[in-house]
Amino acid sequence: MASNLVEVVEAYFNSVNTGTIEQVARFIADDFESMSPRGLLNKEGLLAAISLQQTALPDFHVSLSDVEVADNVVTATENVRGTHDGVLDLSLVNGPVIQPTHKPIAFVMGRVQFTIVNGQIVTAHDIMPPSPEVGVPGLLKQIGYIP
Repeated sequence: MASNLVEVVEAYFNSVNTGTIEQVARFIADDFESMSPRGLLNKEGLLAAISLQQTALPDFHVSLSDVEVADNVVTATENVRGTHDGVLDLSLVNGPVIQPTHKPIAFVMGRVQFTIVNGQIVTAHDIMPPSPEVGVPGLLKQIGYIP
């Protein structure tokens, strides 16, 4: 069963890396909930965030490391890389709209616990302490928006 859970998470990230939002949505339960330092997201909010990332970083790629499984929970570190070749529009979260800088980025997005039920992700909780080097602050730092 553990390998099946990891396969769900890996397939989800494969669709994030190479697929459409519709493909990504297949792996997310309708009652999905995500808690992170950035706040609470439902399925619609998560898909909007992924679309934003795919627009701002057309070569956006997430890889997983330090994968662990316990019961129906997969815990993994999300490693992100890409190039800021598109507009980064953070206005939905009262943030700036940042024009392309064409800078490469590579950082840890977070350490996330994914709960899997019936082959879909029902929760994703970032358990990494907030840091200016990870997540959105890490992205903004690497593209030169913040020092």
